[in-house]
Amino acid sequence: MKKLEGGLWLIRFILPEHHKRILSEQKEQERRGKPEVDEQEWELIMRALAESQELGTEITVNTFDPFEDRSYTGVVLSINQHAKQIKLQLTDGELEWIWIAEITSVST
Repeated sequence: MKKLEGGLWLIRFILPEHHKRILSEQKEQERRGKPEVDEQEWELIMRALAESQELGTEITVNTFDPFEDRSYTGVVLSINQHAKQIKLQLTDGELEWIWIAEITSVST
């Protein structure tokens, strides 16, 4: 509330639908574009994924999200080239399917 001249008060009400829309628009403004990964980097990513699958070595896979990048650490169980996904067994034992196109980097 805001006090105006003459002892009057100004009260602003926002309907829940309007509040949700305002929050949605603010979130949309934070959206980022996907970074480009060049061919040489893709080769390194695919090699690291294959080595993790073959040798059972743990890797960290970084993926793109329009609002916040995500990291997954675990061992690659399978690479499905047809579906363009990898199956990663995380360190806590959970399984995660990750779209290959969303991968931005891999580290060992």
